[in-house]
Amino acid sequence: MNWQERISINPNICYGKPCIRRTRIMVSIILDYLGSGESVDTIMLEYPGLKKEDVNTVLSYAAWLKQVYSIISKGGWWLYMKNEYDFENYLR
Repeated sequence: MNWQERISINPNICYGKPCIRRTRIMVSIILDYLGSGESVDTIMLEYPGLKKEDVNTVLSYAAWLKQVYSIISKGGWWLYMKNEYDFENYLR
């Protein structure tokens, strides 16, 4: 699953925090729900526009972000940027 198809970051929406694409539902809110033990079905009831794939994509995004922070903390940011990802495309 490619999280970039369902999550967007726009400085003009929710202060630039990652959101489910075409909504103002922040990724952090979905993660908070999941972290507190709420089921995917309960989250979808709270946000009727959400799909199961959206919630799964939030988890994919969180996993990707964990990898990025792990690489950065080991001083490999330049290598990550060069080989894995074009950061300018990430901001679009």
